[in-house]
Formats: sequence, C-alpha cells, structure tokens
Amino acid sequence: MLAPRLTFLPLTLVPMLTLACGDDGPRADDGEQGVSTEESGTGSNDAESGDTSMDTTPGDGDGDGDTGPDCLSHNDCVDGVCVDGVCCAIEFACGDSCCGEGDVCLFDACTVPGEACTTADDCDEDEYCELGLGEPSPGLGEPPPGLICTAELPPTGKCVEAPVVCTGGPNDPPDCVDACEYMPPPGDLNASLEWQWGLEAPLPEKTDVWATPTVARVYDANCDGQLDNNDPPNLVFVSGNSNLTCCSCNNMNACKTGVLNLLDGRSGQQIWANETPEMGSIGWAGLSVALGDIDGDERVDVVAMTGEGKIALVNGNGEVTRISDQPVADIGGSFGWGGGIAVADMDHDGFPEIAYGRNLFSTQDGAITRAWVGTGGTGGGVGRELSHMVDVDGDGVMDLLAGNTAYDIDGNIIWQNLALPDGFTAVGDIDKDGTPEIVLVKGDVWLLDAATGEVELGPVDIPLEDTRGGPPTIADFDGDGWPEIGIAGGTVYVVYEGDLSILWQHGTKDTSSAVTGSSVFDFEGDGQAEVVYSDECFLRVLDGVTGELRFATSNTTFTATEALIVADVDGDESAEIVQVSNSANWNCNSSPWTDGDPETGLPPWQPASDNQVYYRGLSVFGATDSSWVGTRTIWNQHAYNVTNVCSSADSACGEPNIYGSIPQFEQPNWLLPWLNNFRQNVQDSGVFDAPNATVDLDVECSDPMLIYVSVRNVGLAPLPAGVVVEVTRLDNNTVVGQIVTTESLFPGQIQSFELQTALEQQTDLEFVGEIIVDPNNPTFVECKDDDNISEPASAFCGIG
Repeated sequence: MLAPRLTFLPLTLVPMLTLACGDDGPRADDGEQGVSTEESGTGSNDAESGDTSMDTTPGDGDGDGDTGPDCLSHNDCVDGVCVDGVCCAIEFACGDSCCGEGDVCLFDACTVPGEACTTADDCDEDEYCELGLGEPSPGLGEPPPGLICTAELPPTGKCVEAPVVCTGGPNDPPDCVDACEYMPPPGDLNASLEWQWGLEAPLPEKTDVWATPTVARVYDANCDGQLDNNDPPNLVFVSGNSNLTCCSCNNMNACKTGVLNLLDGRSGQQIWANETPEMGSIGWAGLSVALGDIDGDERVDVVAMTGEGKIALVNGNGEVTRISDQPVADIGGSFGWGGGIAVADMDHDGFPEIAYGRNLFSTQDGAITRAWVGTGGTGGGVGRELSHMVDVDGDGVMDLLAGNTAYDIDGNIIWQNLALPDGFTAVGDIDKDGTPEIVLVKGDVWLLDAATGEVELGPVDIPLEDTRGGPPTIADFDGDGWPEIGIAGGTVYVVYEGDLSILWQHGTKDTSSAVTGSSVFDFEGDGQAEVVYSDECFLRVLDGVTGELRFATSNTTFTATEALIVADVDGDESAEIVQVSNSANWNCNSSPWTDGDPETGLPPWQPASDNQVYYRGLSVFGATDSSWVGTRTIWNQHAYNVTNVCSSADSACGEPNIYGSIPQFEQPNWLLPWLNNFRQNVQDSGVFDAPNATVDLDVECSDPMLIYVSVRNVGLAPLPAGVVVEVTRLDNNTVVGQIVTTESLFPGQIQSFELQTALEQQTDLEFVGEIIVDPNNPTFVECKDDDNISEPASAFCGIG
C-alpha cells in the first residue's frame, strides 16, 4: 500500500463529485495514489442520508463538454455518457447537466467557484472554503529568523455557497442539510494524555509550572504571514525551577527567575522560550500572564511580569516590544509565587488597561505607563494578587475590583469594606435580578452587592478552614438554571448554592497553601458544569450535581493560586484539560494517597517514573474518543470570563468581533443568557458539532486489481486520525485488505489510499469498505454511524 494523500471535499453529505470540469480528479495517470471522483455508477453511501442538496450558483451549463449527437443511452456515446439526451464528455457530466468550461460539479449541479481562500474567514458569510477546488499545501513555509514552522502552509481552495443547516423550525428551506451533532452521555470522562511538556527535563532546567497557563492563537505556525484558523492555538506560561519545593520556600529568587514559554497546542512542541525580558533582568516572575491584542495590530500579545516587577508586552515571536516605566508596588518576598495579570479596556478608548493587584497601567502612546497604585485592597494579599476589571456601579466605565475594594479608572476608591478581608473575588448575577454580586473568599465566603460592597450574605465557613480558600468559580453546577459557587479549600472542594448553603463537598489534599484556584466546564453540554481542580497530589474532575469523582490522575504541585483550565488547545473542536505540575511532592508518595480510595474512586497515587517521584511542566488531557463538547480556543487570564476577550466564533463580543481582541465595550457577562459565569469556558454555538466518517471505493480496471479507498469527513468537526477501514469481497465475504487513516481530517477533508490486491482483473467482482469501530474502545464518536459502509464497487473499464 502506497502512502496516503490528502484532498478536500465538501462539508455536506452528498454523492461523490467531479472536482473540476475538464479534470479527471486527483488520481494521476502515472499511478500516483489517489481517488477517482468520477461518478462511475458505483454510487455513494452518502446518498442514503437524504442530504443530497445544497443551494449553488449554477454555471452556464452551455455544453462545452458535449461530444456530439443526441442519445438515448450511454452506449450511444463514444468516450462519453448520455446526459439529458445529449452525449457529454465524462469529465463534464454533472447529474442531469453537462457543465461548461470553468464550472465545477458540486452536489449534482454546475457551479461557478468564487474567490481563492484558505479558510472560511476568506469567504462571504454564507460561503465556505472548498479546498478541493484549489492547490494542495506546498509544504513548510519559511520561518522567521531563529524560529520554526510547526505546520505546513495551508492548501488553497475556492469560496462556494454553504449549505443551510436545518434547525427543525418552520422556516427551514426544503434543501437544508441535517446538523451533524453528537451529545455525549454522562458517565466516566475516559480522559487520556494527549501530550506532555517538561516532565523529562532534569531538575536544573526550568520546567516547573505553578501558575495558571493561558491559551490563544498567538504564533504563525505555518509561516504564511497570516494568523488564522490554519494555525493551532498556543499555550503561554512561565516556568522555573522550584527545586523540589515551593518557589519561595528556600530560594527567594526562584519565583522571579522563570522562563516565558510558547508551545504548539497540537503537539506540545516548544516554539520559543524567552529567558531575559530586558538587559540586566533576572528573568520572568512565575505568576499568571494575560493574553490579548494590546497594540491594535489584530494579533494576540502576551502581557507578562519581569522578575523586577515590570509589565512587559511580548509579541507572537517572543520579542519584548514594550516595558513599563515603573514596576508594580507591593513586591514582597513571595512575589512571583501566585497571582496574575488582568487586561480590559476600562474607559473604551481602544487602549486596554493592564492590572496587577492594586496597580493599574496605561497602554496609550505606544508605552506601558504605571497610572496609579491604589490605597486599599490588592485582591488576595501580597504575593497572590488577583484583581480584575468590572463595571461595579453600572456607570458604563469599568472599575478595578481588588479584594474588599473597588477602584474607579482614576484610582479613586468607589467603596472599601474594611469589615471584610482582602480576599479573592468573582462576579456574577447570583440571584438573577439583573445586577451583579461579588463573591469574596478568604477563610469564609461572602456575597456582596457589586455597586456598594455591602454584604448581602455571609460570612459562611469554608469547612475545616480558617483564613484561606482559593479564587472562586461561578457556574450552573446542577443544571437548575441558577448559578452556584465553587471554592477549593485545604481539605475539601465546596460548591455553594446561591443562598450560600452547601450543595456538596468533596475531600481533597491542599493543607500547604489552601488557596488554589479551579475552573469549571460542562463536558457533556447537558447544562451541568463539572469542577476541574488539582490539589497537591491529584488532578480531579468532580461531578457538578453530586461532587462525585469523574476522573482523576496523579500530579504534584506546591499549590500556589494556579487553576487548571479547559480550552480547545489543539483546534480540534473538542475541549482539553491543561494541568500544571512542579517538583514539590508534599507526601503524595505515602499512605493514604498511595492506597487509593475505592469508595470515591480515587486511584492510588503513582510516581511519574521509577526514579522520579514528582511531575513537572504541562500535561494536556482530552477525551479518548474525542467526545467532549467544543469550546473556545482561548483562555486569556486567571480571572477569566468569556466576555473579557473576543473569539470570532461566538457572540461574546459585539462588532468588530476580532479574535483575541480586548473588547472596547465589554458586554456584562451576567446579562448574556448563555453565560453568567466566571472561570468557565463555553461558546454559544457549535458545542455539539461532531465528525461523520464515510468511506467510498473505486476499483481500478487493472491486473492485478487496485482499490482506491477514500475516507471522508462529512461532519462539522475534525475527525481524529486512526480510522480503520476493511475492504471485503461481497461474493465470499473475504477481507482483502485494511487501511488506517494517518491524519486528522477537518470537515470536508478526505484521505485516500491505494490498496493493492493479488486479484486478477474481474469486472464482476464487487467490494465494500466498512469503517471498523471497537464498541468497547472507540477512538472517535460521530453524529451518525449508519453510513459507515460504502456502496458496492466494481471495476469500471469504460463506456461504449
């Protein structure tokens, strides 16, 4: 069997098509492997779906392919077929039409292709990019000096009118196509490790991570000069060497001498690492960075902190483009141990502000200028500052919320509740009255009126805690339509109802800091959000309704304020979990943690290897069968809510909705019906989009017989590699061969194989291809599985 090859076909369930009039399709005459796209009478399994139509712009159909006389059957035509009573060259035949020169045959209609494209973003809103009508990828591009290309240059196609997806409503057009969706059933998450970075590095190397990572498309992976959907998302974070302990425990500089990293989200490959922010700097502070388009060039920038406390702006190639005029105030001995940066356009002038604790920086005039340092709360205390921007008083201008204090854009205190501690916060409309509440956490939990800072509810104890508790989350955990609050303590994770009564609690292990963050995600899209959290020894995913363990795996971390996050890290339209690890092992390799807990389902803690009792770096976990629902390819800061950064795939931002931009007018998260959450990733459409694998055969008129096997994704989400197809003789039910796909197939994409056989040429032999899925260990899910067997195919040796 020769090597496979990739082509692209349309995104709908249709019969096989002629890629271009006057072209026999991608199979080359010199024997190069490929797939014939002629309708040779073998048919297609797709035709059974009923989704065989699409609005197209018809070509002129002027009969440029006509070969001569009128006809009653194919036998009346020499080197052609009979189409609507006229002989037509085979390559021009298209359903009941004979296409003209320059037309293409799509969906049994002659169609005029539109403009060149590489993604749907290059086309009009009602079009998609048909890559089968253009040129294949030319391979790797030319990388910038000192950098690498991690993806091939994209193939080019033509813009073609997209099908209308049926909604089930009365206004559906008669030719709409069914949505390709899969709704995963509840149960074990069946997660598996997709890739890992930093674990194998020896301890002197800086691969310990103790801050929440960030995700977005930052780097031009295929080096084509564009940053678009052809480039995978990236992970951006600071790593260091904590030397088997917390970064501030023995070496006070370990928290400040980190490396700023950018990884390829598909593979975990390191693209660049910046070790020195500016001349004389000791490195990067290990706190959480922020992402967003700060300089207005429509590309995502990295906002990070130097070891000296200065704010730095870093572009997608790892180059520092700006450094603040002054460092942040409040640099204590544990600076770089926890906390994170936040960004927002507070005054709607197009120049986002940058916040750290009670420090606010301006980005006007091509600089980063420290505007002011507040006199009240910091948002968690020195060394763990987590402030963020929100319009607390509804005056249309955003404010800085830092613990028990709200500052206006000029640094004036709007309110400060001195009766409360300087804790961690989240914002949402907990009672659903149209105005937001603030959740404040430090040992106890309070609900505050956002406009005044006055206590509405609380204090309520975090069980078994006194002065601690991590940054809170807000989501609908139990699917009742009302938001709940999730908080990590030292020995329990607790979810509170809106009245601060406890919905459930789950035992954990974090007696060191007890201020660790968490995030939430609805993996099945059933309206019930699961908790994603790591304590000192385990990554845990907890059921939103009951708190029961859904997934767990071993880890080590000294637990600063870091939170595990969920995003579409690799661009496959299925969510992934990003776990951080560092080499501090707080007795994880001892009982009871090595015993496991059959009652809760917690597995025994396992070391990373026989000679390494700690974990390091980043680990990305995904669904073994790619069944987790889709979500955004972006998570831009620790204090993340969906409306604080734009993704052009959803409606969280108004126009202009440019990917990675910081909205000039941020929509209140709590007022959007699909949100009202905090530290939860979600998108408003395409959540259940799924792939759909189909197979077609074309039998070569040769001796010995060759069978071309084409696996095509006719769904709405990428199809993972590893799809198995068996080809069987129908006369004796004998398997004549098997192929396995080697590439992820995006919607509309096809991978073709030439299957060699030992069979002598026989025109009466029929074959079928079948997609084989192990029901006990599926590697992918699809929206339908009744089209996994091809139509019978036999050798086609010409007409006439």
